Parts: sequence; structure tokens; C-alpha cells
Amino acid sequence: MEPHRKKKLFEILGDVNELARLEEEAEFKEYVSDDGAVRFAYPKNWFVQEAPWTSDSKAITVNNPDGYFWMISIFPEGTDSDAAAKEVLHSMRREYSQLEDTPAHRIIADHFLTGYEMNFFYLDLVNTAIVLSFETESRSYVIYWQYCDILAVTQDEYDFEDIAEAMTYTFLKNLPPGI
Repeated sequence: MEPHRKKKLFEILGDVNELARLEEEAEFKEYVSDDGAVRFAYPKNWFVQEAPWTSDSKAITVNNPDGYFWMISIFPEGTDSDAAAKEVLHSMRREYSQLEDTPAHRIIADHFLTGYEMNFFYLDLVNTAIVLSFETESRSYVIYWQYCDILAVTQDEYDFEDIAEAMTYTFLKNLPPGI
């Protein structure tokens, strides 16, 4: 995918007016949590699953009809988000013995995220998983997405990773101050 296309998707999903237009055209929806603290755009044909708040965390997963998914986990202040991302890596290593991983660093919407990119075989196909983490003054976050590389181009020709990064961008851009 050309770099300008990814930038365009970020700009489209990050612009409130453009997002409203896309919602009207039924290309994207906007998820907003009951408390307004979690807000992001996602493709219209994907579906959201919320895990109930526990005493210390919450998880929201957005599933693509083809089985790919994007998930955000929210933890209370003081949770080591890097350790949480590393635990995801260790879990994946236990599940997939031939897992290959590399450190991942991204700056998205002025937030520095760190984690891992993982590649592994499942049903004889190469799959990719990305786990990224960051902390704010009051919470810690882990963002995770996973997809099959060969099937990762959507009908509108956006690469799944571009969509996942754009969803992450809209979440980070809409993160309320102090949260």
C-alpha cells in the first residue's frame, strides 16, 4: 500500500467532519463508551464486543467478518503496560512455537507506543500480531491486533494493518485529557 494512502486514511478518520460524512455514507461507525472515555472509528461491517469492567480493567474488541480483530485493554494507574505487552508476547510464544518477534515502536497521534510485532503460522498461513502499550497519568493501555497476511486486504483495498493503525489513531486522538 502506498504511504500516501495510509496517511489519507489517518486524516479521514481523524477529521470529525470527514468521519461524520463517512458515517452518513455508512463506511465507518464511531464507537463511544458509556462514560465517553473510549472513542474510535471502525469499519461499518465490523462488530464491537465489550468485556464487562472488572475491578481493575476493561477490554473492547472489534472483529472483522474474516476473523481479524483489533482490541484495546484498559488498566488502572500503576499497571506496567510494558509488562502487560510482554505477557502477551510470552503467551503467543507458548501457543506458537515458531513465533518470530521484533520490537515495535510507533508514534501515533503524539503518543509513543512500544511493543512487539509477531509473525507465526496458523493453519499453514502466515499471521501477524501487533501488541503496543502506553501509559497516561491515570491509566495504562495495551492495543493488540491480529490478522492473516494473505487475506489482509479488505474489499475497499485498505490493508488491515492500515485500518488497525487508523483505529488506534482515532482512539488516541480522542483520548480525553487526564485519562
